[in-house]
Amino acid sequence: FDYAGTARAIQQELSHVERVVEVLAPEGFIPVDEALPDVAETGQPEDGLCIFSTSGTTGNPKLAVHSQQGIAQHARNVAARMGIHSQSVMLCGLSLYGVMGFVQAVSALAGEAPCVLMQVFDGERAAQAVRTHRVTHLFGSDSMFAPIWEALGSEPTQLTSCGLAEFAGLSAAVIARGEREWGVRGFGIYGASECFALAFAQFPNEDVAQRALSGGAPISPAIEYRVAGLETGDAVADGERGELQLRGYNVLKGYLHNPQATAN
Repeated sequence: FDYAGTARAIQQELSHVERVVEVLAPEGFIPVDEALPDVAETGQPEDGLCIFSTSGTTGNPKLAVHSQQGIAQHARNVAARMGIHSQSVMLCGLSLYGVMGFVQAVSALAGEAPCVLMQVFDGERAAQAVRTHRVTHLFGSDSMFAPIWEALGSEPTQLTSCGLAEFAGLSAAVIARGEREWGVRGFGIYGASECFALAFAQFPNEDVAQRALSGGAPISPAIEYRVAGLETGDAVADGERGELQLRGYNVLKGYLHNPQATAN
């Protein structure tokens, strides 16, 4: 397969791709028999592409499979909702094998924005990267934002979009400080391995109390949801407890090698 040629073809389509670097190191690759026939292009949009591990909080950990079509569609939708474009810069402080780190990276690429990748997250180094690379977009947990704020200093930043998932009960304080000191209107986000990260988000124009809540509205009309009663399966009224049910392109194809969990 001509990877370099494909990269150059992409460069012709995207004016913001400045360089394609081809590294010739044949000794580092497994040789391919030239006599082998070419493999037909049989891939389909609904084919599985990526697998994300679940946390196991509601049962045994499982591997959630997502299709290449769903991944591409979600990346474009996140880019559109979060205002990611060629002048944006995404700081990626999370590992790419996790669903949030992966989604923010591919969404940046879908919006033609560069990614600033961190090998290991560190609040002080992340704050320095925000300054050095003029980062505009940042997503992570509330406990990641807190040390970044501590090290960021008082000068204005280029940050325009900061979405955070709450794990440590710090969202309200982090969002309030970001707005008070740098004019950054942070907001809560929600997702899961089964439905992608950044599937839901609060709107930046809401007040701090609302923006500090996890969840919000779907980032695309193609994502549907309801809260259903555990016993009846019917939608419940506002304020009643139930099970969150989702439907849309973002829902997993199934659990890898686990037909019973997929059926349930």
